[in-house]
Order: sequence, then C-alpha cells, then structure tokens
Amino acid sequence: MSIRWTNPSYILFFILLTSTILVSGQPTQQQIAISLDASADSYIAEDKPQWKAGAEDYLIIGYTKHSFQKDCIVKPTYYKKNVFCTRGYRTEDIRRIVLHFNLSAIPPGSEIVEAILQLHVHTPENSIPIRVYGLTECFKEKEVSWVNREEASIWKDKGGTHELKVLDMGILGKFQRDVGFYRFNVTDYYVKVFRGKVENCGILITPELREESTTVTVYSCSTSPTHQECDPSKLFPPSQYEYERSERHYAKFFSREFAQENDKPEYSPKLLIKFIGPSVSLKSDISSLELKQGDSFIFNVPVKGTFLGKVDLSYEMGGEGISLEGIKPVDVGSVIPLTLSVSEDAPPGSYFIKLNPVVEGYDPSYLTLSGITLGITVLEKKEELRDYFLIFTDTKEISIAQGGTSSFRVNLVPRGKFWSKVSLDVEKPDWLNVEFSPQEGVPNFASTITLTASPSAPLGDHEFKIIASGGNITRELVIKLSVGPPTSTQPVTGPTTTTSTPSITTTATIQTETSTVTTEKETTTPAGGGFDPLYLLIPLLAVIVLLVLWKFKRG
Repeated sequence: MSIRWTNPSYILFFILLTSTILVSGQPTQQQIAISLDASADSYIAEDKPQWKAGAEDYLIIGYTKHSFQKDCIVKPTYYKKNVFCTRGYRTEDIRRIVLHFNLSAIPPGSEIVEAILQLHVHTPENSIPIRVYGLTECFKEKEVSWVNREEASIWKDKGGTHELKVLDMGILGKFQRDVGFYRFNVTDYYVKVFRGKVENCGILITPELREESTTVTVYSCSTSPTHQECDPSKLFPPSQYEYERSERHYAKFFSREFAQENDKPEYSPKLLIKFIGPSVSLKSDISSLELKQGDSFIFNVPVKGTFLGKVDLSYEMGGEGISLEGIKPVDVGSVIPLTLSVSEDAPPGSYFIKLNPVVEGYDPSYLTLSGITLGITVLEKKEELRDYFLIFTDTKEISIAQGGTSSFRVNLVPRGKFWSKVSLDVEKPDWLNVEFSPQEGVPNFASTITLTASPSAPLGDHEFKIIASGGNITRELVIKLSVGPPTSTQPVTGPTTTTSTPSITTTATIQTETSTVTTEKETTTPAGGGFDPLYLLIPLLAVIVLLVLWKFKRG
C-alpha cells in the first residue's frame, strides 16, 4: 500500500500521529498536594490605626458604606423649576486581612502548580467586593496595625504595602466553594516566591475601595402660564431632600488561634498548594569494579538535579571488609570523590554498594531521588613480591632420644634485591630446647639448629615450627620430630679423627610455601664413612681413553 502525501488528510493524520507519539513518550511529573496552616494572621482597621488584632478570634474584612444626598439647590429652567442634589456613597472604616504561610516544608527548587488560600467564614457578608494582593513588606502578627507592620517599622503605604497586580477579585460570595469555605487563587504570587523574584511576605485581602457621586434631579415642576403646578413646599427648603446614612458590610473568618482552641483545625486559614518536587540524582561513569584484597579505588560521583540545597549520601554495603570514605554534604552540581577500599582479609567474591542521595529536613516523598548501584568483585591477592627471601632444609623429619641431642641446618636464600636482616625464632613444646647458630643474618646464609630433648620428653611424634622474619616478610618451616627412648650406648671420649673427603655438588629443587626454588648444595661424606673404590676407577678409565686415542693417531 502506498500513501499519496500530497493529500492534505494524510498530512494531517501524520502530524497528529507524530504529536501523539511525542506526548505519550514524555514522562509525567507527579504533583504533590499539601495543606499549610497560616503561620501568622491578623486584621488591620483604618478607623483604629494603632489597633493590634493578632490575638483576636476572628479575621474581619469589610467596610462601612456611607450613602448621602447633599448640596441640594433649586434651579429654574425654561418653564420649569428643579431641585438638584448630589447623590453618592463612599467606603470608610476599612478592615483588611493579612496572612503569612511558612513554606519551609516545600523543598527549594520545587515548581508551584497551584496555590489556593482557604478561609472559613463565621459571619458572612457576601456582597462585599474584594481584591487579593501579595504583600511587598513583611509583618509581625502581634505587632501589625494599619500604620505599623512591626513595632518600630511603619508601612510605606498605610493599610499594607502590596503589589499593584491583583491576584484575585470579585464579590465575596463568588469565592465560596463548600459550605462556609472561601477560596482565593494566589498562585501567581507563590510562583514568584519560589523563583526568588519576591520575598514571601504574605497575602493581603481588602475590600475594594469605592467612592461615587452624581447630580440627580429630586423634584421638578412646570412654571408655564397655563400649567402652574409647582408646590412651593416641595421646592423650599431644598435641604429637605438631603440625607446621610451608613450601612455596615463586614464578614468574619476564623483565626488560626480560635480554630485550634475550639478543636476545629480544619477552620484555620490554610494554603492549599500543589507543586512538583525537585529532583536529585547520582551519576557514575562506572557500573562495576574489580579490586584485589588490600586495594583501594577513587571514583567520582556527580550530583545532578533541580534541588537547591545541600545533598548528603547514604550507602549500603553488600559485603564484609569493604569501606567507603569521602562522603560529605555538597551542593547539587558538585562532584563527590569517593574512596572505596578492600581490606586484606575481605572474602573474595561478588558484592554491591548502593549509593543514595539524602536531603535533610524535607519529606523524602516531596523529592524525586535516584541513586546508583555498583557491582564490586573482590579478588584474592596473590603474592607478587619482587624482593623477598626463602627458607628451606633437606631435613623434614628428625629422630631424637629422650635426653638426647640432634642438629640440622636451614638455608636462607635471597631473591631480587632483598638485603634486610632476617631473624630466626621457634614455636616448640616446653621439653625441647632449640639453639640457632647464627640466629640472624642477611641472606644468603645458613644456620645450624641444635635440638636437645629433656629426659622426660613424651615418646611419639611431635612437631615444631621455625619462623624467619625480616623485611616485612615472614616464612615458616614445620619440622616433624620423633622422640624415642634413651640409648644404652654411652658416648666415646677421646681424640677425634677427621678424614678429608671430596665434595660433590648436586642440584636440589625444594618447594617452600608457594614458591619453588632451585639451589646448589655441597654434600660432604662424614668422617669415618669408609673408602669408595669408584674413586680409583675414574682415573683408570681416563688412562684407557688416552691410550686408545694415541694408538688411533699413530695407525
């Protein structure tokens, strides 16, 4: 099927479809609705300029309407006589309500969607025309009056300095929503407050000030010769038509204190506010990490979002021996360098660390908070020493009699550039005496170890441990020891005959802990070990080889 795009209906369909996809793909931001009680409320009176009503039960708004008809005069015209008067009215004795709401529960950086001021009426007067403004000067509840906003500060404009732009207006009755509840839209003011354009000084509700007058004809009569209708008593005196009377138009609303005292908290002045809370999110360039036992790693965590304030971090570890350092409160837009460390004895395996932003002083449900999770793999640290030493011996088992002695030798061999001094020590049973000769030195060196068993040494198989320490390195050798009964043969005393024997160099491979070492050792046949005929056979074979070569050359 093909579509002819020149057809306007197809083009319109494509535009609508694209718009639908774009709109449906946008994430919706959740609105939060809360109710705030007034932190300060009062009313101020024009006719009582110093009156402080911050502790009174009601908030009063309204005026006294003075209606009049005055300055009446008789004025003849062509064939007529008229009584003209000035008729009008003016508003006096103004009462205004001032309110303040503490917005500290709303996180800075929030976006105000709607703000509605709600009052509960006690005595209604729905014919009052009113206007709602945002205050540009702040006040104190117990000190505010028509003249003063604080004890030592007067209003720049008596009756409350306010913005020129009206937030809401109309006859009071139009603002009644539910029975007894009146609501006024003050959204524009609190949007500016949260954007930092104006100070949060509060709301002013005032009756609309009106004053009108006009000239009216109150009596008229004809003076034509054919129609003499004028009644002099209705013309004079004209002051008979003059009057002045007053009408009181006041409405009373519950104050915060009175509502609380009467267990009617719902009647307290409230600000019903809807907002979209700010966001805080953590970012990281890494999602997983491998560390060996004893290692550490520094990584950066950028803090993003619309919240305007300090952000702290909380974390949850998924393994032992893992620690995190560097956490501190920062502003949104900052980067936190963190150090992740793995202890030497941390068990190898796969773990995790969860990092979450923390905003103190605000309900977490008022913010959108998102953290990060890092996967951590702890690897076993294998010995990778370049400069070290090894200890070994050919003797893994030693037999000794009760009360007897025995000796053997251990060799200490350096690897790399190991030049530190190494000391020898032993872990042994109490009945065994151990002597080193020498007990310390710089490898390469050998030490002869002499063992002496006490006569009461227990028969059987035992173990003791030779410990070599130096240069932050410790090596151990475990030697098996077999204790037998004392021998009946007494040692022979007399001169010792020493027989010099040739030495033979052999190569031995010795496994010590996790290292394999190849070393050369010199083995000497002990004195009194006997004569080996093989030593005569070697030169005899050499002579035979020389004779064969000589005869081959001559032939």
